Amino acid sequence: MDIPVNYLAILAAVVSNMVIGSIWYSPKVFGDYWSKIANVNMKNTPVISWVLMIITGFLMAYILSHFIYLAAQGFGIEITVQSAISTAFWAWLGFFVPITMGAVTWEQKPWTYWFINAGYWLVSLIAMAAIIGYWR
Repeated sequence: MDIPVNYLAILAAVVSNMVIGSIWYSPKVFGDYWSKIANVNMKNTPVISWVLMIITGFLMAYILSHFIYLAAQGFGIEITVQSAISTAFWAWLGFFVPITMGAVTWEQKPWTYWFINAGYWLVSLIAMAAIIGYWR
């Protein structure tokens, strides 16, 4: 199946993901609390962490673009910002929520840790979907 991809939208979605993450996990928002619970030293983040986040951000935006296209085709609707956001929400609920729940159930992290991470992914996916839907 030939799925059209707007690579400029993908790039913008990746940038939005990085900006949201930088703000979300900054010390003045959730960063201090999150780093304490996660036992992560935010002052010494290796470069490889940023590189991997960029690479996986591209993968996520690219696949999200496919989800948005296929969902619109399946329902016979036009791709809009609203339909893209709806697709992102259902992807978050069906995939991210169950996967990230392991931090609470198996890693015995507090619920606030889960809400910080799950909230970040919800906001980030919605922003990426809005960009992809707008530039379709």
